[in-house]
Amino acid sequence: MAKATRDKIGRSIFLSLFLYALPILLMFLYLSITGQKPWLKKANAATEQTK
Repeated sequence: MAKATRDKIGRSIFLSLFLYALPILLMFLYLSITGQKPWLKKANAATEQTK
């Protein structure tokens, strides 16, 4: 395989993994900054607010 092709594939893999992980990283960053922990809230609290 040519070096240019190998570099292009490597760049594409890196970009794909970055785009896949970006929303997860941003959500983790947001929750860390705000100090929110939505997994500690009761599950039925959200349904009671909509009633």
